[in-house]
Amino acid sequence: MSPPQAGAIHQHNSGFGFGIEFFEGWKMDAGVSILYHNKVSGSATSDWTLQHAVFSPVDQSNIQVANYAHSTSASIIALLFGVSRAW
Repeated sequence: MSPPQAGAIHQHNSGFGFGIEFFEGWKMDAGVSILYHNKVSGSATSDWTLQHAVFSPVDQSNIQVANYAHSTSASIIALLFGVSRAW
């Protein structure tokens, strides 16, 4: 998962970067994006939970909506590099 795709999960992030010109017209940029750990849990009565509990291919003979739960968590550190040339 890249930082632009993580907006639905993460609430807090930090980023910093720098750039240098190493030849005439050539520049190198680098940056770090840190998305801090966050966990998102689904509601037990959401449409996603009900549909996946009923239509799940796992065990159709034993549907227990109250015992079905879903959540996701992530923390991301992304290193970004770029080189550009001014014409």
